[in-house]
Amino acid sequence: MKRYDGKLLNALILGESLTALIPSILAAIQGVGGEAVCSANSTQPEYSKPRFSVQVHFWIFAAIILSSLIAFLILEWTSISQSYRTENYKTSDINQLCIQTETSSPLNLNLISDSMSKYMYYYLLAIAYIVNLLLFGILPSIGTYVMLPNSQSAYYIASLVLLISNLLSVIIALVGKSRLQLSTIISLSFIATCLTVYVIVLAALSPCLPLHDTIGGAIIAIVCYFSAE
Repeated sequence: MKRYDGKLLNALILGESLTALIPSILAAIQGVGGEAVCSANSTQPEYSKPRFSVQVHFWIFAAIILSSLIAFLILEWTSISQSYRTENYKTSDINQLCIQTETSSPLNLNLISDSMSKYMYYYLLAIAYIVNLLLFGILPSIGTYVMLPNSQSAYYIASLVLLISNLLSVIIALVGKSRLQLSTIISLSFIATCLTVYVIVLAALSPCLPLHDTIGGAIIAIVCYFSAE
């Protein structure tokens, strides 16, 4: 990103979201994540056969990686991205680069760094710390305990929905150019924290969750998990 304008940061984040979403969609098309079925004449569980082989699955991955390499070479060796390149990026001021990146970030705040008080700065840092702790520390580690008691399908759907939530957040940031108000940040953080606490309670009660092995319980767990993310 140091070679290009900071406006392309959203495109980078969008691509990173797709790197996790596309393989999950391929796995869903392949037919993984289904429930095991016990036939009348056997005591062993039987799983549905995949719609296409593992070899085809990995050839698709190879095509995606190859297309990524081609895209990188096009950006590096052609003039298509010339208008977005940063002149003299090797000797550019790193502070100026950081300012450009922050102003183009999807998490823009309705605050100007010159007028932001030290108290407000540390307050926002505390919110960012708590939110990242919940998103990348707690929720991924307890998802299995929350979803598997409902069903294998609920667990797989939840893992796919969470990847979609990351993509949606980037798309919303691209479409909605408005900056978030501080009150909005606090409200959304509070709601996400409450939902996370509920998910933690469900994980603590696992495997005997309320409404476990029911469609309603699976929907509630997935919605809370998705909203917290």
